[in-house]
Amino acid sequence: MRLALVGAGRMGRRHAANIVAAGHELAAVCDPDPKAAAQVSRLTGARRMELGKMLAAGAAEAVVIASPAAAHAAAAAACVRAGVPFLCEKPLGADLAASRRLAKLAAERGAYGMVSLNRRYDRQFGMLRDGVKKGQVGKVEIVKLVSRSEKVPPLAYVKSSGGLLRDKGAHFFDLACWLTRQLPVAVQATGKRLFCPELAAADDHDTAMITLELADGALCHFDFSRRAPYGQDERVEIMGSKGMLQCSFPPAHACVRVRADGVAEAAAPKSTWQEHYAPTYAAALDAFTASLRRGKPPPIPIGAGLLAELIAAAAARSIASGRRTPVDTAGIDPACVAA
Repeated sequence: MRLALVGAGRMGRRHAANIVAAGHELAAVCDPDPKAAAQVSRLTGARRMELGKMLAAGAAEAVVIASPAAAHAAAAAACVRAGVPFLCEKPLGADLAASRRLAKLAAERGAYGMVSLNRRYDRQFGMLRDGVKKGQVGKVEIVKLVSRSEKVPPLAYVKSSGGLLRDKGAHFFDLACWLTRQLPVAVQATGKRLFCPELAAADDHDTAMITLELADGALCHFDFSRRAPYGQDERVEIMGSKGMLQCSFPPAHACVRVRADGVAEAAAPKSTWQEHYAPTYAAALDAFTASLRRGKPPPIPIGAGLLAELIAAAAARSIASGRRTPVDTAGIDPACVAA
């Protein structure tokens, strides 16, 4: 398939490598930074083009959007208006309003758009979802999700990415709904700056605890931190009426050592989320292109990305008010998490 790439930064280069490795043609790269675009062009042979001109010329059958978050909505909207399918990194827009406008435009035009909520393609998370679908835990009652980053990202990234809830949180809000195949109802959240006061400049937090109520009554608990000195730490546990399923990164059995005196110590080698989830970006691209070829709907529709942002926005309002806050799911198709 002939693809174009919007964004030639760190994430864009990852997508460029995956596009070439999968045997697709990277026909064009679009980035306002000529040096970044030139680097991708040298590595892949892609032409450096301005997005509008690339779309007008019909240079690509589909577009992968991996620019900074603030530029996602404009690039995706350009694809919608040109009738070109797109795969977009989350979030959909710089803020919820921009994401809503994009979702509305895409719905009106019948656009083909997929959001790269790539953790859905992690093997362990897929096994959890299959287990829930097969009834291995019975009726789901509690879902616990932990995501603690090894270190705080640069302040400039925090400001541009949407912050803890929209950047990190979106993946896990989506996972909670996707694993359980349920839409959310309401959220109660607390956010703190426990170790990084500089985040006040971005109106962000380094630590958050969030409880999300699902439509069937199940409760989800999210434990987010921007610092884990022992290395990246992500865990999911699903408990139901018949049992429990859980997974972790790194695997639990690899990170605990019990000495003769009974003291447990962390023993797992550190790794980053970039290393762990690298295969999921390629899997998301494969799912996108395969669905296009087969004439199937996008595997992760725009509504799924919007839903994750709606939960993040409700959590932010809850932090500000200290109250339980409803999640507005009007217009969200349950199939975006249940299919």
